Amino acid sequence: EIFLYKHMKFSGKILLQSSFILYTIGIIIYSLYLLISIEDNYPHYMIESYNSDWLINYEGGFVRRGIIGQVMLWVYKFIPYDVAMASVIITYMGTYLLTALMFYLFYKIRLSWMLLPTAFLIGGFMLCDARFYRKDALMLLMIFLTIYLYRKHITTTTRHTITRLLLYIIGTITILTHEASFFCFVPFFLLHSCTSCKRATFTRLAKSTLFNLPFIITMALVCIFKGNMDVCQG
Repeated sequence: EIFLYKHMKFSGKILLQSSFILYTIGIIIYSLYLLISIEDNYPHYMIESYNSDWLINYEGGFVRRGIIGQVMLWVYKFIPYDVAMASVIITYMGTYLLTALMFYLFYKIRLSWMLLPTAFLIGGFMLCDARFYRKDALMLLMIFLTIYLYRKHITTTTRHTITRLLLYIIGTITILTHEASFFCFVPFFLLHSCTSCKRATFTRLAKSTLFNLPFIITMALVCIFKGNMDVCQG
């Protein structure tokens, strides 16, 4: 039985590594194919139809989802580059890193691989028809980092100010990347920080709300100043 268990464990590790290697090769081949086969007018078509969500910025005023577009605009002013292709590269890199992370977590926690595809079905596929590029992979990676920082903050005996500051910075940037991310980690933080505090109910609610106040304020501002089509394209 011990030999059989070790053999199954070794076989499972080999299968997981082989699957990830094949996935990596597939991503590289498909990326090269996309770069070679793209037409001259295709990037402009993508900017108008498919990649507009990446280009929302703050030039016309504060608006939701604008932080990535603003950063891309700042970089473009210093170093002109193909913005459409940059969004494609970010999408593929984010999807690849998310896949690598999920492979690692499923292997570490010993979850069934039958559940692995569900990790990529949140909000639809990250890319569809090789042209529709979304922020989902990048957003999920940032949410994971935010939750990791929160876990590190609450588990350390001496709660460092730097960790808490990083938590607020990354969490705020995540919400500004896509406002839907707010509902993926802030309710969890509110519930956990409230239930983990051994005080009166009002004190727990107040302390939990105060801890999550930067995220709540950011989300409120995003909802108020959501902008319109003219502002988004500013």
